[in-house]
Formats: sequence, C-alpha cells, structure tokens
Amino acid sequence: MNERFSIAAGYDFSPVEGTVDGADVDVPEIVVTQALVVEVVLTITGDGKENALVTLTGDVVYSDTTNADGLVVFTGVADGEYTITVAQDGYSYYIDEPTGEVAGEDLVIGGIIGSEVTLSGQVVDGTDAGIEGVLVTITGGQTDTTDVDGNWSIGPVVDGTYTVTPAKADTEFIPTSQSALSVARASIVTDDFVGVGSSGLVLHWPLLGGSSTDASGKGHDGTISDSLAGDMTDPAGVTNNAHTFTGSQSVWIADHADLDFGTGAFSLAFWACTTNGGAITAGPGSIVGKNKVSGVSPAGEYKWILGVDARAASRNIRLWQDVSTTYVTALLAMAEMASGGLGTGVWAHFAFTRSATGVCQIYYQGTVHELPGDAFVADCAASFSNDRKFNVGLMDDGTDIYGWKGGIAHVRVYKGYVLTESDVATLIALKI
Repeated sequence: MNERFSIAAGYDFSPVEGTVDGADVDVPEIVVTQALVVEVVLTITGDGKENALVTLTGDVVYSDTTNADGLVVFTGVADGEYTITVAQDGYSYYIDEPTGEVAGEDLVIGGIIGSEVTLSGQVVDGTDAGIEGVLVTITGGQTDTTDVDGNWSIGPVVDGTYTVTPAKADTEFIPTSQSALSVARASIVTDDFVGVGSSGLVLHWPLLGGSSTDASGKGHDGTISDSLAGDMTDPAGVTNNAHTFTGSQSVWIADHADLDFGTGAFSLAFWACTTNGGAITAGPGSIVGKNKVSGVSPAGEYKWILGVDARAASRNIRLWQDVSTTYVTALLAMAEMASGGLGTGVWAHFAFTRSATGVCQIYYQGTVHELPGDAFVADCAASFSNDRKFNVGLMDDGTDIYGWKGGIAHVRVYKGYVLTESDVATLIALKI
C-alpha cells in the first residue's frame, strides 16, 4: 500500500515526500524544522512616541501600540511588502520610508518622527506688527498668550473642529473669531487676527448684512426704523452687504450714559457714500447725533449732529452743536471730496474728535482738516449730553428733517478717548 504525506504549512521537511510500500520497508528519515520567525521592529522618536498605533498593511494586517520608548515589535510576520502607518490623536507622524519588505529576515524600520498637532497663528495691528499679550482660546479651553511678535501656538490638539478667539483689554479684533477649523492629525496655521485699539469704544454698529448689532461688546444693539436690506457693496468690497439709507430711515438707541460725553473727550467715526452722485438737494445730510429741540428742559442740554453736506455748492463736514445757533465745520475743496469719495456708491471715511480741553478735529479720508477760525471754540467745549436718543441716518429737529441718502457703515463711538491719526489710518486700511 502506498501512502502520501501532507506537509504542514510553516515547516520545512527533508525529504519532502515519503512512500511506504509494505509494512516491513523502512521509511526514510524525515527531518522537521520550524520556519524562520520574522520580527519587524519599528522605533518612533520625538513627541508622541508612546501609545501610537502602528499598522503594517499587506496581504496580512498587523497592528500594535508603541511602548514608552517608541518601540513596537511584530513577531511571525509573513513575507511580503507592507505599508507602515502611525496614528495617535494630537500628533502627526513623518515616516522616512513608509513601505518595507519582509523577506525571511528581521526588518528594522526607524526614521518615524512624531510631533504635536498644533493650532497656531499671529495677531498683528494695522501695520502688520505683532501684538503681544493677546490671550488666544480654542474650543475646549486650551489657551496661549501671544509673544512679542504676536505669535501663538496651542497643542497637542486632538482631531476635531475648532473655533479660535483672541482677547485683550481695549482691543477689538478682526475677525472676532475663526470657526470651523478642522484638525485631522495635521497642524493648522490660522489666518492672521488684526487687533484694533478700542480704548473707550462704547458702540460699533457695522450696519452690514441687515443687522444693527453692536460689535463693541457693550450690548447697545440698535432699533431699526425700517428694514436694513443689504443692497449695496460695503467699504471692503463685499457686494450686497451694506444698506442704502433713503433719507427717511434711521437706526437708533435710547439715551444711555455711554453716549453722553458731557465736556469730556470723545470720538466719532464712520464710512459714508451717496447714491445720487453727491447732490443732496434737501440740504446737508445727518449721519449721527442726539437730536434735541433747543429750549426744551432740562436746561443746558442741546442737540448735536455730525453730518456731511455733499451738495456741489458746499462740500463740507459739519458738527451742529445748538448752543449759539452756530456749528463747527471743516470745508473741503469740491475737487478733493469728489475725487476722494461721496460719488454714487463710492465710500469715504470720516472722523470727529473732541479733547477734554475742547479741541476739535475733523478727518476726511485720514487727513485732518483745519477748522475755520475761533468762532466755534465755545460751542466745541460745551456739554455733549442730553436725554435724547442716539440716532444714525436722520435728524429731526422739530422743524426740518435732514436724512442721509446713501450708505452708512461702521459707526463707532468712543467715550473718554481721542482717536489718533494712526488709529484713523488703521480703520481706513482695514475698511472697518
């Protein structure tokens, strides 16, 4: 009788086959030796070397986690070609040679470097200089404070979606936060945050996107007398984001101590454009103010209005302060105003400052304009407080109505602070 032997996988036999022909015939000697056990040794260096999941993927898949030394050993790996991957939340890995071949002998793979996954970025001012001391917070509560160059870095960061928010006293940030930052085992460098000095900022109505929300953080959201549809390109060039005032619309807030300046320092700033080529036939247009009919108690309270006269025969910026029926005005050359802004849909930036000593300055497109003579000094030093609502876009003094026909955006009010030329330049550069 002939019998055939089956050979078990994973072992070597000599000879490979044997035949028995009768019970009395000697069987050739069979020598059995176990196949070579192959070890694949991987070593990870750098941060994230412990508890990293290492996977070898080929015809067979092997996986294990590294020890405290960044070492993982696979035993009994079948011959073949393998791709090495390493994964651990909060870390990214660089693999020098991600593909290796097992061919009957040990395979040692090094050059795998683990590093923390971070969220990082920079906070700068309007001149791109870094801002130091900004507290940056990400979703989950991890924080860092910017260095002298405005740089910050937070890590390790596990996979997920994050919002990043900067904060510093007397500083406003553009944007206020950055959201939907998706981390998937790779570091992210965010876009720059731009910090704008906001010392004394008590109200900021961007008046964009149909909203009258106060962006200053003081909670002075405005009431809209009519819809604020986004029908105009804003100062930053975003289409259908700003609102066209028609001459009878306004945004307002009830009287508040933040908006009563008394005889102290304050500043106003805003962007404006017209919708009719600069020809406002009804008269000068009111941008912002606290209307008060003269003679109404309590005594000593007067109306004040900051507006722009864009009529071809006038071309000036006016502050009406009803003390002695006079007003502060900065006359502009017609050509200058026409070339610098206030054409149809062409935005220009304006600012007004009053110091605690009664010194007034009016800015147009970042340039300070001389005020004519000394007749207005007493008016400028008077109290800028009354019990009337704070109003944007419309003046109603009980006799005449002067409404602005065009765009108004980024109305800013500062109490106790005089904007500097650098401050105004930054607002213009950032289109805010």
